[in-house]
Amino acid sequence: MFTAQFLEGLPDAWAEVDAIACGWSPESPQARWVDDRVGIADAAGRPLLRIDLAYEHSYTFAREVRSSASVVVIGAGGNCLVVKPHTREVRSFADRQEAFIESVERPEDLGEPANAFGFIVSSVFDLWHLDEDGNELWHVETLAIGGMVLNGVHAGLLNGSAQWDQPDGWAKFSVDLKTGQLVQAPEPYWSQWHKSIFR
Repeated sequence: MFTAQFLEGLPDAWAEVDAIACGWSPESPQARWVDDRVGIADAAGRPLLRIDLAYEHSYTFAREVRSSASVVVIGAGGNCLVVKPHTREVRSFADRQEAFIESVERPEDLGEPANAFGFIVSSVFDLWHLDEDGNELWHVETLAIGGMVLNGVHAGLLNGSAQWDQPDGWAKFSVDLKTGQLVQAPEPYWSQWHKSIFR
């Protein structure tokens, strides 16, 4: 099992650790970029690997990191990464247009047994289920337009609320945890208004 955390600055214990740089783009002025770092430690707590992140200030949303026995999942500033610390493999599971990550959840975060699911990742728009090895099991696109809140799992359904009109336009949704099928789609408040007029 790995442990991972965002680092404040560059502590001495992490300065000499192998590092992988992610997120740098020559198209963006350096002055607009945020430097961020994730430290990954082994089961004994020894520093193993450092992920150096860069992203524009305009892409600064949540900073999330969770780990399993084999991978670390990072969501920060347009970076949606699965890291395999032992092999140093790093890959992205979303492009930058989808990547305003809001949360990365493990079963314990939602009060579920450890084997209930791998990782549930939500962005401003989309929802992903990754297995314990960071492989995508399903991806629900455009579930929201302003973020979502995950409420938990009940009877095999992942339940939450999606924002469709800021600040108060929240609508409930349910997704089958195994298949990713949308069982209850979020219905924006204005859809009811539209139905009443065009009946």
